[in-house]
This record gives sequence, structure tokens and C-alpha cells, in this order.
Amino acid sequence: MISSKVTPVEECPMCGEDNIRLTNICPNDNTDHKICRSCINNLKHKYGKEFCAYCGERPAIVNVPMTVNQRQDSINITIENNNETPFQLFIKKYKCLLNMIKGIFCYIGLIYNWHLYRMIDHYMEEGKPLNKEVDWHIYNAFYAFFINTCLVFFTAHMCENDCNRCKCIYV
Repeated sequence: MISSKVTPVEECPMCGEDNIRLTNICPNDNTDHKICRSCINNLKHKYGKEFCAYCGERPAIVNVPMTVNQRQDSINITIENNNETPFQLFIKKYKCLLNMIKGIFCYIGLIYNWHLYRMIDHYMEEGKPLNKEVDWHIYNAFYAFFINTCLVFFTAHMCENDCNRCKCIYV
């Protein structure tokens, strides 16, 4: 006489995989709340933390806007991360206005820089301070920008030659 027994097979209740090891991650230690390790990893990847899928402690998914581009052979999904601060949103919205304000401040700084060059030159030639008003002509800003650029390159050239002369080795 042949007797056959049916052996029970462990099956994951979420994905339906057979002959796998089930794991219990229930914080209430409920023995019936077992799922496979791959389902636990999938839930952790989707929600960002481990939790018991049976107990209803599932964390909320933040609605993230996404763009779907469909072509003939594939579908591309791009998730737009919109975690911008209010300051970043303000800068993005008023970028043109902020660039104009930056330009005005650069102009004012260059004009005062040119006036400083005039004061230094006058003091070196005459020996007394320059008592003239600031000349707000646009060409003076270009002169100051040109002189500043020349000074930066001259300083960099001097530092480079000085370093080559003493054979400094930087590690």
C-alpha cells in the first residue's frame, strides 16, 4: 500500500512565491504576519522604512509630480523632485530682476573702485587728497573693470613666477 502525504509549502501571501522562508517583522509579534524577504525589501525601497504590511502602519507616499515620455518601444518616467525652499523658489521666479540688481551693485562698486584709483593717483602725484565728486560715467566702470582684470592677472603671474623661482613642490 502506498501512502502519500501532502507536505505544506510555505508561500508568501503578498507575491505568491513558493518554497521560500517567511519573515515576521510585525512590531506586535503577530505570528500570522509573515512575508518573504524580497517583499520586505520592496516595501522598504518603496516607502523608505520597514513596517508590517498587515497592521496598516504603512507610511504615506508624498505625491511627487512626474513626467511620462512614451515612445514606440519604451516608456520613460522622470520623477521631478520639488523639495525647493521658498528662497530657491523666489530666486527662480525673479531671476531677471535679481540679475538687474546684481548688475546695478556691480556698476556702483566699479565706479567707486575707479574713484579710489583716481584718489590714489592724485595723492601720489600731488601729495594731497582728491576733493572731487564721484564721476558716474559708464566708461569709468569699464576702466575700473579693465584695471581690476589686469591687476588680477599681474598678481597671478607674479605668484606663478615666484613659485617657479623657488622650486616649490606642492603635494
